[in-house]
Amino acid sequence: MRTKLLLERFSDDDKLIERREQFSRSFTLGFMRLLYVQHSQLSHSGLAVSASNLQVCSLPGYSSLFSSQGQMFGIVVGSGTGTPAPSDTCLYTPICHGRLYRAGAPASFLNPSFETGDFTNWTNSGGTIQNGDWGLKNGTYYVQFTSENYIQQAIDLTNISTISFQLYGGDIADQLSFRVSVDGVIINERVLARNSNFPLQIVDVSAYTGTHTIRFTSHKLTGYDRTSYLDDIRTYGSQLEFGGCEITNLRFGTINAHNGEFTVSRFFTNHSGNSIAVTEAGMVAYPGLFIAHDTFGAITLTDGQLLKVSYIPQITV
Repeated sequence: MRTKLLLERFSDDDKLIERREQFSRSFTLGFMRLLYVQHSQLSHSGLAVSASNLQVCSLPGYSSLFSSQGQMFGIVVGSGTGTPAPSDTCLYTPICHGRLYRAGAPASFLNPSFETGDFTNWTNSGGTIQNGDWGLKNGTYYVQFTSENYIQQAIDLTNISTISFQLYGGDIADQLSFRVSVDGVIINERVLARNSNFPLQIVDVSAYTGTHTIRFTSHKLTGYDRTSYLDDIRTYGSQLEFGGCEITNLRFGTINAHNGEFTVSRFFTNHSGNSIAVTEAGMVAYPGLFIAHDTFGAITLTDGQLLKVSYIPQITV
């Protein structure tokens, strides 16, 4: 199987003004793990059998009907540079859904996925570092909380619009909530459902500038102490509006030939009032695993322009 990456830039009146095509050579280990679960119907590396559908179709950026945002699944884009590798678990500098613009690159948390194997750069109260199987962890390590635990770190929020993280709920429903606070003020809280993954939780911090302390807290609501996991804390700067991610053009050859192809595509629109350069793309599949990553020369979207990103897997026998 080979896959093409098609990049098309459109003007604000829908005229095609740039088109690029290249082969995608960067399916990740996340893709292979989900394929294994899909075909074996067995759990693997913290992925349950229920995580086996490799879903990449997604709603647009925001939906009031669902608890997750469309930007969490399907094709994603970013502004980072580097050489993609099979071990990649996220974009270098992801762009999230919205209309905000940030003039500079967003600051990053230090040790955001705890890959030092400890709490270097974090203030920790009761959390522990773990390295067990959890399907949504980034790298080797993640944080485990029980009861009233928290970690915190000071970070410059000037160029940050949102913060995201991966989260896992406890073993009994409605026993824990998970809170995010800025300088002690709670700005986001979610009750954790029983044995549930919460991929790419998004928290808006666009109202803040300067350095502030961000705290992530596991809060016991009732009953006994319960467990939750936290990992992969990311920051986002400028934003593009995410359209829906869809699969089209599903075509097969004869039964004997077994040839086929389909297209996964998504539109991104710049309504930020400024120019935004896109240099990388990828895909995220249910339950929140990064399955492909590609980089390319900058495609600069001026205000009002659209970028259509298409992945076209092809099988020829």
